[in-house]
Amino acid sequence: MGIFLFLDIIHWTLSSITHVLSWHIKADNIKHGISHDPRYWYRSSLSLNSPCVKVGIYIPFFPSTPLLSISRSQAFSSISPPDTSNMALSKLTLLALLPFFLATPSLAVSGTGVTTRYWDCCKPSCSWSGKASLKTGPVQSCDKNDNVLANVDAKSACDNGGPAFMCSNESPWAVSDSLAYGYAAVSIAGGTEASWCCACYELTFTSGPVSGKKMIVQATNTGGDLGQNHFDLGMPGGGFGIFNACTPQYGTPSTGWGAQYGGISSRSQCDAFPAALKAGCYWRFDWFQNADNPSVSFKSVACPLAITNKSGCVRSDDTPTGDGTVPTASVVTPVSSTSAGTTTPSSGTGTGGGTVAKYGQCGGSGWTGGTSCQAGSTCQATNQWYSQCL
Repeated sequence: MGIFLFLDIIHWTLSSITHVLSWHIKADNIKHGISHDPRYWYRSSLSLNSPCVKVGIYIPFFPSTPLLSISRSQAFSSISPPDTSNMALSKLTLLALLPFFLATPSLAVSGTGVTTRYWDCCKPSCSWSGKASLKTGPVQSCDKNDNVLANVDAKSACDNGGPAFMCSNESPWAVSDSLAYGYAAVSIAGGTEASWCCACYELTFTSGPVSGKKMIVQATNTGGDLGQNHFDLGMPGGGFGIFNACTPQYGTPSTGWGAQYGGISSRSQCDAFPAALKAGCYWRFDWFQNADNPSVSFKSVACPLAITNKSGCVRSDDTPTGDGTVPTASVVTPVSSTSAGTTTPSSGTGTGGGTVAKYGQCGGSGWTGGTSCQAGSTCQATNQWYSQCL
């Protein structure tokens, strides 16, 4: 008898909490507005995860009523505050219990998956507060001039002209000839944003010209248009998809942004891109070898510090590792070399002083930065366009 009473109390308490929160969440959605981008549909619902309960898009109202599914249209319907007159527990008590149910660890997952590519300049979904349990703030978003916004809940530029955009430093970059870092919109089978926002995954490409190469990505976005175990890799010039905030932020390059899905088709089109996006655009044709949606095997890993230093987001259950040096995005142009893998500065290669940190760019025709690598690394040609300290 005692155990049934205990379970009834747990059920009643959780239902009371979610009833109150469902109203506040709906009100918050209407207050801030919901983007039509499927990546933000998750803000129309509440996700509770604990060893005892997992509520995805279902929000229970009272123990005596069945679970009710909430849709995007319902999230915008007229609402009224819940009747709390028959709640035995105070709101303060309920709020005190809330962290025990909202703290959701990232899923230790592995498997096979698919990739696509995009760059829509929209504020990432994981940039809003309350998406996951974090040591820091959420993923940074930027204003039109690429300055980090202090208001993490600023409206997305893809939501009727809000002020928040994706920051340009969320572009991918090469760490070595076989490893790259970057960011992605993610959907993992069995998970929610609470478990994958700001988590990192090591992808091993299993098809196309990059087969065998690895890329570590941080989940900064998601999408209702993504399938299971789907990694939509962020890369400038990769195509807008549903929404385009790039034109409002940067204008239109003389060569255009490319196709809505898939983006541009040649490296030379990157030349007309905004300076802040060029390096990430070139990366697609250099390190990534213009691979077209390669398949992957993946596993969850601790985030590299170099990745979290850019995004500004660290999960409560993660301890970033490795060198925190973040390479400065630079325009890369063809480089001359005397032997495979070693760069020799030549006329126009660069005269800038200073020591280049490991993994930083150190050469290239027209390169004006440093060419001397820090102790323990040498300047090597990753390909004909780019050299870095390795």
